[in-house]
Amino acid sequence: MNRATGAFLSAIFFLFATLHSAAAFTDPAKRYTIDFPAGWSKPVVDAEGNAQSNAPGQSDQVWCRANSHDLATLTLMSQAQLNKDYGAPLDQPTWAAVLSVDAAKMTLVAHESRVVNGVIVQIGTFNFQKDVLGIEATARFASYILPGRMVNAGCFAGTKTFPAMKATFEKTITSLKPL
Repeated sequence: MNRATGAFLSAIFFLFATLHSAAAFTDPAKRYTIDFPAGWSKPVVDAEGNAQSNAPGQSDQVWCRANSHDLATLTLMSQAQLNKDYGAPLDQPTWAAVLSVDAAKMTLVAHESRVVNGVIVQIGTFNFQKDVLGIEATARFASYILPGRMVNAGCFAGTKTFPAMKATFEKTITSLKPL
């Protein structure tokens, strides 16, 4: 094998490995899947069911999380009713409640809602004060609103790092799929 062929095969192997290294993570309860970024830490699931993957060498600076939480207030509603009731983008106080954060300690930067596969999805970008996460942080978040539960994905970075991570975060949160 000549040098050019070897380089070509190495490039193909690298591409194949990269494409396959971001395999979908399925949570242990089998309530959602998500593609955490390639090369990040293996997802760790805490006692509350939150799965988290960290950027290499930056566990306290850049990370993504996903979860599915039951909500009794959504149990008796049909998907059609949820799509209607939550069709408009959520406001800051509602997002603060969803995220369990004091609304005065976060800023809603951007928000939208869209229907994906028949389910309303709320999407937002937020800035958090340092005392919320230990760093001044910006997050991109997606939340599927389903009968009886919400399925969420959020990616977080220091505010100065966020612009460089935005495309990766968008790919991650849009890979979220409720099961």
